[in-house]
Amino acid sequence: MNSSYNDLLSSQFHTRALYLIGTVTLPIHLFGAYCILFQTPDTMKRVKWVMLNQHFWCCLLDLWGSFLGQPYECPPIWGGVTAGILNTLGVPSGILVYLMVTSLQFGIIATAFLFENRFFLLFADQSWWKYGRYGYYLLNNLVAIVYFLPTLWNAPEQEKARELMFETYPHLRDYDHPAHPIYVVANDEDKMDGIRYRMLASIVFYLLDIFPSLLYTKRHALSVCLSSAYH
Repeated sequence: MNSSYNDLLSSQFHTRALYLIGTVTLPIHLFGAYCILFQTPDTMKRVKWVMLNQHFWCCLLDLWGSFLGQPYECPPIWGGVTAGILNTLGVPSGILVYLMVTSLQFGIIATAFLFENRFFLLFADQSWWKYGRYGYYLLNNLVAIVYFLPTLWNAPEQEKARELMFETYPHLRDYDHPAHPIYVVANDEDKMDGIRYRMLASIVFYLLDIFPSLLYTKRHALSVCLSSAYH
């Protein structure tokens, strides 16, 4: 019984399960892309590409989790293992973590772009926002690209960090393997606090990114409805 339970907790089972999930979901993602590209009605053509953009980043995030990166967290440390196809091809774990986090950031801003596009089409296509939105796009993309760079640059020297980690948490040696060593993101409080502050700042940034257009759209839609009711 304990042996079967331990097998379910192993990184090997985790990897096999993710490959299976990815095999099932990939055709669904491709079908979704086909529907957006070829089945979108003419009345929705102006939202077609922002829909495809969001679909792409959602699919890529799924592929990072199931095929490409397969992140396996090792609590209580700030670190984990990558065991996907790119790890097998020799891509460093730090680069994989950066690409996964950056893809997540792009997935979030793709959602913000959906709301912005709706706001633009309904209320701002003849205003200064027609040109100002390009700066909005540029800022969001820059934030997504640079968000994880400080964490990547400040990551500790991995061999020393792993040895210190194993002294405190010897059971984590079971997850460390030459083919996919544990990658330690941070191992001191100052660096951990820096990551927490950046996470909080990014949450505030994206809330400010999405909610103004939502509130403006809601307010003007209500105004239009009331105007129609009185006329």
